[in-house]
Amino acid sequence: MLGSISAGTEDTPSSIIEKHNGLHKRYRGAASLEAKMTHGQETRNVEGESTIIPYKGGVKYILEGLLDGVKSALSYAGSTSLSEYFPDYVQVTNAGQTEAKPHLI
Repeated sequence: MLGSISAGTEDTPSSIIEKHNGLHKRYRGAASLEAKMTHGQETRNVEGESTIIPYKGGVKYILEGLLDGVKSALSYAGSTSLSEYFPDYVQVTNAGQTEAKPHLI
């Protein structure tokens, strides 16, 4: 679910709105009142919102930022790519789980 993260980008369906404080785009959640009214749906169980948000440019820049975050996380694990990342899983027995819990309290 990337609706709100990609909202306001060049690649979303709404047009760019020029205001005195910069460029904006309309964001309309799929279950918002505005969306339901546009599609002729019942207006109960309204969720989400409709608003105007600052224009963000291309979605490519958002995705690049997310990818940079994944790469950073991998670096903490000593990897430079997903194909290089293979965590070492350890099977914990029932005795190990018991031992790991607080005791002598």
